[in-house]
Amino acid sequence: MPELPKLRVRWCFAFSKEEAVYDLAQAESSLPFDPNMATSVVVEGQWVGSYAKLIEMVAQEPYKGKEFLDVMLVPYISGG
Repeated sequence: MPELPKLRVRWCFAFSKEEAVYDLAQAESSLPFDPNMATSVVVEGQWVGSYAKLIEMVAQEPYKGKEFLDVMLVPYISGG
């Protein structure tokens, strides 16, 4: 069985340069998949709304077998 990718997570908040690396198992409790959170999880340019969707994604081409997937945490912006 191929090794699962690690997630290179960046926070896209004002002036933040935070970055972390998680293994796939950590993502379930560490990423804000809760729809009530004010943050979107974007993996390799695609919005991912749940841990189950993330697991589905890493099992498919072109993500299958990659060493790292890039994840951005993007806050919702409200107002006008």
